[in-house]
Amino acid sequence: MSSDINNIINQAKFEIRNENLAKIFNKNKKLLSIILGISIAISIGYTAFKIDQKSKQEKFSEILHQSMIDQQLGDLEKAKQSLKTIHESSTAPYGVKSLASLRYASILLDEGNKELAIKVYSEINQCNFCDSYIKELSGLLMVRTIMTDEKLSVEQNLADKFLKIENNSKILRYYIAEQRAFLEMNQNNLEKAYEIFEMIAKNPDVKENLKQRASDAMKIVIQKGFAPKNS
Repeated sequence: MSSDINNIINQAKFEIRNENLAKIFNKNKKLLSIILGISIAISIGYTAFKIDQKSKQEKFSEILHQSMIDQQLGDLEKAKQSLKTIHESSTAPYGVKSLASLRYASILLDEGNKELAIKVYSEINQCNFCDSYIKELSGLLMVRTIMTDEKLSVEQNLADKFLKIENNSKILRYYIAEQRAFLEMNQNNLEKAYEIFEMIAKNPDVKENLKQRASDAMKIVIQKGFAPKNS
């Protein structure tokens, strides 16, 4: 098809120079009709897609809005079910779905269902089409939730999992690194913990409050018995 189209274009250039415009359509009437038909079909398909996306956006945005009203009125179960509907939908737009999923996970945490909340956070964090900040925030919330649970925080290779989330983040990277450092400290990996806290404390791109927390944490690591090489 592309070869035929190129031939038409080249022939058109030649015949335009020779003022034979009528020949272009007459000689290629069938192919031009096919091309026109395909173009119209693509245009109609794209328009239908945009209308469908707008309809879904409005539908799920309304469900999300109503869930917020229900939550404010104290009907948490109804709010949770609405948020769950959006979270589990395969057709909900990614923006609405990620926000609803965050709220859904928050309710699950309030109910003490940490494992399911972590699963929801993980799904958002791995979403390829979601907003970057929402993805990273979900990763940070997942890490913090794990850190508050004694059973979950002793899982093998957890530091490697945290590092993977950290490396896939930009905006909240050092906040996730801070949690990884606390994990290393809790597991008595004092040298590694000190190394991470020091990296945060000395990084010029890190906000001052986080740098100060890292500096304070370095002192705690030393109090636990770690002797820095430069001390």
